[in-house]
Amino acid sequence: MVKIIDPKLCVRCKGRLWCGLPKCPILEQKRIVESVVPKSKEIDAPTPPAVFVSWRNYPKVEVAPMETPQFVNIADNPRYWTEMSIEEIVGIRSSLLRPTIRADVYTAANPTNDVLTVQELAMSKKPVAVEAILEKEPKPRVEFGQFVAPMGPKAPAKKIVPQENPTADKNVEKFYYDEVKAEDAVIQLFEKGYDVYQLSRILSAGILGLPRNRKLVPTRWAITATDDIICRKEIAKIKGFEPIDSYYLYESHLFDNHIYIILLPDAWGFELIEAWVPGSVWYSGKEPVLLNDWEGYNGRKGYAENVGGSYYAARIAVIEHLLKIKKQARVVIFREVHEGYYIPLGVWQVRENVRKAVESKGQRFGTLREIFDYLRPKLRIPLERWTSKSELIRERVNQRRISEWF
Repeated sequence: MVKIIDPKLCVRCKGRLWCGLPKCPILEQKRIVESVVPKSKEIDAPTPPAVFVSWRNYPKVEVAPMETPQFVNIADNPRYWTEMSIEEIVGIRSSLLRPTIRADVYTAANPTNDVLTVQELAMSKKPVAVEAILEKEPKPRVEFGQFVAPMGPKAPAKKIVPQENPTADKNVEKFYYDEVKAEDAVIQLFEKGYDVYQLSRILSAGILGLPRNRKLVPTRWAITATDDIICRKEIAKIKGFEPIDSYYLYESHLFDNHIYIILLPDAWGFELIEAWVPGSVWYSGKEPVLLNDWEGYNGRKGYAENVGGSYYAARIAVIEHLLKIKKQARVVIFREVHEGYYIPLGVWQVRENVRKAVESKGQRFGTLREIFDYLRPKLRIPLERWTSKSELIRERVNQRRISEWF
């Protein structure tokens, strides 16, 4: 179990181990970053494969294969991270070095040599040794964000040269040469068993789509786009299934993010409600704040502005579960974020938290009220605040259905 440390204590302690840990997580992280940053302008390390495309200054963006001198098999695969601590994950991700090139996103349709190299690396089905000559030594710095997992240092590259021929994934390579729309390619690969992490990587690298229309896609956009493309297609299948036969509750508690998933026996609908307590990452207020986004049977038209990428990450995990059990349901998720989540890890942790929850057996209840009685002592924020915020619960409680009369 991860020990939760009050960030205010870190400010006062300054490495004197008042938290009781054998090592200071902050100073240890600094040591790890400094240990992996090359003290030269040359990087000679494999890529998992992993690719990063920035969003700043779009459409003129930074593009980089990400190389790591260690952890190559797990550095870009969140499936391996769920049993790790926040510090361990940041340590692994800190080792990802980025030799960056500047490119116009539209060059994916007619790639330069550098962009073509990045695309070939992104298509590889196994790690590839890469040598990069940099313009300057990278600084020991880790980047954090809402969407993308933490990443290590970067520096502009003069040259990026694979030290071996990448072994292209034949299923992916097929779409590189075919006249197939990006959305159709994503769906076909998903249905062949490709995970969203692989799909967002190749979408970001500008590999998919009609050749003349291809673009590099910033990584943070590609992550949400992949989740959304799959959901919009697969929800149509789910609507053809029978609703579940009772009320179900699933829960998971990773990285001090507490996920409670309520499945109601009804037609498709989805809602994510997030609550951030004071002291958790992104929030410094004095009172917890609740945000939500939702959709009914006909879906939603606009972007989920309130909870952002978490909405799409949670929804795809639920979609995967409903496809597996061949049922439809109305889904409401409570995500209560506590102080132990003090470093942003990216929306992958929401996806994996929900996946872990629905992979468990779950609990069956006869009524929604029984679920509320179970949840009330578990939630730090009063249940009534959650239920009053929820559009789908309010509709369920207030609107009687024609089936109740038969």
